[in-house]
Amino acid sequence: MKMIAAGAIGVAQFVWTVARVGPATLAAQVSQLGLMVPLVLALAGVRFVMQAAGWRLAIRESVRPSLLHALRAVIAGEAAGFRSRPKYKRKRGLTPVPVRGSDPN
Repeated sequence: MKMIAAGAIGVAQFVWTVARVGPATLAAQVSQLGLMVPLVLALAGVRFVMQAAGWRLAIRESVRPSLLHALRAVIAGEAAGFRSRPKYKRKRGLTPVPVRGSDPN
């Protein structure tokens, strides 16, 4: 049941993002990327996996989560951070922590 709720929330956030940005804008950006889209998505996936692996190494072995659980936490944190970013542009490096979630990458 939790997975269904999490999936529904994820789909709702995706729909909200598409509605907010605009399907035409997204389509134009994807068409500009062309064949680079799969490469960009693969690199983003590798970054998530590496970040999750890094978090696992930072956690004591006796309570260390599996890579899958760490990956889920990283993706959830990124989603929460994306949803909470301010509408105005801020310069990187001005604050030691992100605005309200995620990491300041």
